[in-house]
Amino acid sequence: MNPEQAMQQAAAGELRPVYLVLGGETLLVERVVKALKAATDTGGLGGFNEDRFIAGEANVDSVIGAACTMPMMASRRLVVVGHLERWDAKSAGQGDHPLDRLADYAADPPPTTVMILTASKLNGSRRLVKQAKKEDFVVRCEALDRRELPGFVQRTARDKGHALEPGVADNLAELL
Repeated sequence: MNPEQAMQQAAAGELRPVYLVLGGETLLVERVVKALKAATDTGGLGGFNEDRFIAGEANVDSVIGAACTMPMMASRRLVVVGHLERWDAKSAGQGDHPLDRLADYAADPPPTTVMILTASKLNGSRRLVKQAKKEDFVVRCEALDRRELPGFVQRTARDKGHALEPGVADNLAELL
């Protein structure tokens, strides 16, 4: 799915238990994560129901443990794991690969957790990536094509309550 679809589903309250957000377009990745976080926030004690990890600094057991923990005074937990590519490079040849462990988790995730996994790029032959494509929980945040930029600028301005003429949006896109 693309970032727009993921954000629309989140706004409608249609959350999947796992998202694999891939791509080097940082702004789009941040927007998707922000939209999913907002949709996941169902009250309760926010700090108790959100965990953030960076792959390579945290181990996969900690991530899965946090994801399997019941939410406190809320209906959902949010677990965000960034920079998965660090595990891909770091863990080569070390028993159960962390990304394979996450694929096992994604096969049967608890319904009370939304896990967001982010990476700029992952090996497409990894089990997690194949599973994400097959089960449609991969969100591709690729750099926008030059022709798409004016529309993106117009939508962004409109979302912030501003109207732009197409020529102005095109000029702004040229500066990006």
